Amino acid sequence: ERQSLYVVNHDQQQLVGEVSIPDVRNATALDALVTAGVMQLPVDLTEGRAQLVDPLPPNTNTIKIGGLLPYRGKLYATAYSYYDGDASQVLSHFVCDLNMVAGTVQGPFQVGTLGAGFIAGYFGLIPAAWQAALGGPVLNGQSCLNILSRTSFGPAVSAIDPTQIGGANIATAVPLVYYPQAHQGLGGDRGQNGLFNATAEVRGVVFPEGTRSVLFFGRLGLGPFCYGGVECNDPTDASKGNHAYPYAYYVWAYDALDLAAVKGGTKQPWDVKPYAVWSLTLPFGNADAHINGAAYDPTMGRLFLSQAFGDGHKPLVHVFTVGTV
Repeated sequence: ERQSLYVVNHDQQQLVGEVSIPDVRNATALDALVTAGVMQLPVDLTEGRAQLVDPLPPNTNTIKIGGLLPYRGKLYATAYSYYDGDASQVLSHFVCDLNMVAGTVQGPFQVGTLGAGFIAGYFGLIPAAWQAALGGPVLNGQSCLNILSRTSFGPAVSAIDPTQIGGANIATAVPLVYYPQAHQGLGGDRGQNGLFNATAEVRGVVFPEGTRSVLFFGRLGLGPFCYGGVECNDPTDASKGNHAYPYAYYVWAYDALDLAAVKGGTKQPWDVKPYAVWSLTLPFGNADAHINGAAYDPTMGRLFLSQAFGDGHKPLVHVFTVGTV
């Protein structure tokens, strides 16, 4: 209704703002694109309470916003500890007014019982026809973080009802797919199989209306895995860490019937596999591929995908029309 997108600003600040959706143009030159207008200046949505999601020492590290969801007159946000070395984070969700008015924020709250590493991230709406089968109106997940043992080794998502968040009880989360350390169903973190390795990032989930496809968006290193620095010969990043050059914008597609089987108890969350995966080609791609997030407008059938450093510095938002067959 607001014809806008909520976005996180610079990575070092983690402030949240709101931008308008300008005219969508099919352009081949950056200067032909329209810049979004600022509807709300970036603010600290948590009002200084972000560190409360992981307050126990030694976890005094960076807290990042994992996902944003405007829903039924409220704005829901997740926050995660960037390097949760002792896997102690359980609080993750905040709730505030859509206008982010000072004094309206509540939280952080716990959602589900798997741990924040499986839920403190992206959101996506569940079509009405699938809400009973999956266990709620909204998808919510997190995966592929630093300290992989505290998160999912591949896409992860649960079904939630955001209106439960903020009460006296822990909000229910119905796990639909995730891969804990003991059940690495997509392969190990140092593999080269087109499904998962430690370079994988999952930054958004979308369930388009009129389909059975639950789509996860992110990136994956497609080359030989290497842990190290310059010796990994990664032209996009010489720092010590996980490498698997070349990298691709990536989509993992799951069948909603498989997720419903998990909800129904006939499958385990780690037994579910994507029915397809593919690289996503963007008009202004770069070798160091990263996706910031994904959003979906069911009334227009439009998918919004935020591409990090799309023009070399600032993000670009690509808009796709999702059709059905």
